[in-house]
Amino acid sequence: MTVNRPLRNLLRDKTSNPRTMQTAGLKQILTVRSERAHARIIRLEANDLPPDIVFIDAKSLAAGAELAVENDVMPILAEDTVRYVGEPIGLLVGTDRDSLKEALSCIRCTYEEYPAHFGPNRGDEESLYHEVVRSSGDLTPLFAEDAEILDTEIATGLQEHFYADPHSAFARVANDGRIEVTTATQWLHHVQKTVACAIGRPRSKVLVHGVEAGPTLEGKVWFPSLVAAHAALAASVTGSPCVIVYSRSEDLMTSPKRPPGLVRIRTAFSEDGSVRAAEVQMDLDGGAYPVFSRETAQRLMVAALGAYQIPALRVVVRCHTTNTVPTGPFSGMDALAWLAAERWMSDVTMRNGAEPVESRVRLLPKSGTHLMFDDFSDAHDHAVHLLEDVAARSDFRRKHAAYELQRKQRKPIVSYSQPARGIGISLSAQGSGFSGRREELYPSLVTLRLDQDGHAWVATSARASTSVIHGYWTARVSEVLGIDAEAVHIAGFDTDAAVDSGPSMISRVSMIHTRLLEQCLQAVRKKRFQKPLPIEVTRSWRRPRKQTWDDENRTGMPYPERSWAACVVEVESDPVNLETRVISAHIVAYIGAIIDEKSARNALATAAVHAITWAGRESALVGPRASLPRSGGPVWFSAPFRNEPPVKVVLVKDSSTAHPLGLGELAFSCVPGAYAIALSQALGLPVERLPSTAGNQYAALQDLLRTEGETG
Repeated sequence: MTVNRPLRNLLRDKTSNPRTMQTAGLKQILTVRSERAHARIIRLEANDLPPDIVFIDAKSLAAGAELAVENDVMPILAEDTVRYVGEPIGLLVGTDRDSLKEALSCIRCTYEEYPAHFGPNRGDEESLYHEVVRSSGDLTPLFAEDAEILDTEIATGLQEHFYADPHSAFARVANDGRIEVTTATQWLHHVQKTVACAIGRPRSKVLVHGVEAGPTLEGKVWFPSLVAAHAALAASVTGSPCVIVYSRSEDLMTSPKRPPGLVRIRTAFSEDGSVRAAEVQMDLDGGAYPVFSRETAQRLMVAALGAYQIPALRVVVRCHTTNTVPTGPFSGMDALAWLAAERWMSDVTMRNGAEPVESRVRLLPKSGTHLMFDDFSDAHDHAVHLLEDVAARSDFRRKHAAYELQRKQRKPIVSYSQPARGIGISLSAQGSGFSGRREELYPSLVTLRLDQDGHAWVATSARASTSVIHGYWTARVSEVLGIDAEAVHIAGFDTDAAVDSGPSMISRVSMIHTRLLEQCLQAVRKKRFQKPLPIEVTRSWRRPRKQTWDDENRTGMPYPERSWAACVVEVESDPVNLETRVISAHIVAYIGAIIDEKSARNALATAAVHAITWAGRESALVGPRASLPRSGGPVWFSAPFRNEPPVKVVLVKDSSTAHPLGLGELAFSCVPGAYAIALSQALGLPVERLPSTAGNQYAALQDLLRTEGETG
């Protein structure tokens, strides 16, 4: 079955009447959800349902059915305990969505409520889900009583992915007896695995067709597997083709988010003002089911204090379970660490009265030195060049000096009659692919076949958010094998045609799978005139031997290579309503070989706007006030900026790198830090929470004025 246009439109919620599809007996699915944040299900009943509506609960699942990512698991339908408002506990299946909504009144669930927690409980070890600890040097004597200590704190909230189309899935029993599923996903074979687990069939009896997900900010990595499992379960129970399409409010409420986090950094200084030690503690709210939490924690650990080197450092990353929506991967999985590092660097710079660019360069490791978590032997020159370039393009030094003089000569912004301005600079890097040896946990296969008729086929489940990568692959196959581009084909996006290439996230497609295709090309070219056609070659990812990583001690090189970016953000804050306007954002990035410069610049600029929206405006409603969407549902997230901030992107060209590096994470890693520093300068007080809304700015200013009144 190919994904026809009516089905594609239906899954994208663009067809008002699903029965216009050419699928006989199509039924719709409505998810029945928990109305309690934490409770035991005593009894779940469906009484007096209309005869044309079927209710499905966890009893219809195969034994041991669950959604699993590494060691992180969650139920496909909750049977005993619910852990967040909106957790799926059943499915209603019928021909009409309106009648399904009415049938919700026939569902009765009796609960025994438990205490619910909507944020990490400090000191409560019961909520601790995962912890990573790493130390370098002896900190005890460095934090002696006579040491000068500086405390830095930064907190972040939930972030919504805001992909174009809500989650959806279509399932049916095919003529050959297999369960056939169609959904928009970044991880095709995980959908197959989860569906097979849910309905108790071998994976060979499940065929999954993928719909291109488009730009997702990693929002469709694992959650489509849950939605597809619900559709497949309904089709398996009823024997009818079934479709599930989330409303936008339902999607906003129940889909995974970026985990909120809190970072505390204690810094000890020497008498000459140099940093001699730091302690970093990061606490993440992983939600009810923290998926990819180990990867997130390790990336945060690696990025602790950014790229800066100090003699002694201790890092603790703790992920907690709470009773909010599950969290998951987001573009910039280690963005919290880079944000905290740049806020910390801003505090250190202000404490020493130093110039921001020079202050950063001073703490960058020199060529050939070894950092606590990473080998930055080639990073120093990149980082210095990027910082100097972005500072020059944005006129950073002059503006920062002028705004800093204004800040020192005035009281906080509440005493102003005119808008106040600030400017901030930041540095960040992106490691593409999974960190350490975690890449070996996931398949990374690419197959290339050259047929007798001269046509070449690339088989992979890796899919990028744009067509640029596939266009580059086509051009490379055409160039290396000397065949027309029209004779190069990317195999279908389904589990029959595509080999398992793992999740398409953290720039694995551009960095890892592009290199695997190059290896396939070289192998086919070598065999082409030695063996008869067809020739088929498959390559899988293997970590280069020289790039060692010790999982137990967490030492070595966590990523094969890194891309880099420096950013400057200039803001203006209104003293009356505390509304922030972004005047400009400059990004200078090194991303290796540039496949398509225009597309790369556009991708970075778009991600920068998302990052600015997260830093300045986006907020989510969680906790006991959250309510299930009925008709329309609550408005969860504040509107983005009225006018998109002007973002200027420059890509550094470097002929020494022949392959592309990742860029999807860079904007989220560098923009929020520069934004927070700029806003701190404009407000005249440190920004300690993102998003920095007018409400929390006002509260912080009131606290500052109250403290100043008490002391003077």
